[in-house]
Amino acid sequence: SSLSYLKRFAVDKLKIDQSFVRDILIDDDDKAIVKTIIQMAKNLNLKTIAEGVENKEVLDMVHSLGCDEVQGYHFAKPMEPSEFEKYRQQFVDK
Repeated sequence: SSLSYLKRFAVDKLKIDQSFVRDILIDDDDKAIVKTIIQMAKNLNLKTIAEGVENKEVLDMVHSLGCDEVQGYHFAKPMEPSEFEKYRQQFVDK
């Protein structure tokens, strides 16, 4: 089982797949799964990362469930390294 990796390898973060995050606002099963993953991670002293966060509503939901970190198109689409440096500089300059 994939969960056996939690014991076998030194991990400090658990990534929540976008397939569960994407419909979290309209699918109660997805919401329950994400909530359970976050609770399990906290019990194991792991941080959580939700991938596939594409809007503020989903961001607010995963934060309300206790997710530690997020990634997705709400923040930026994939980019080349040179583009990323310009993007990153926007935040460094603030």
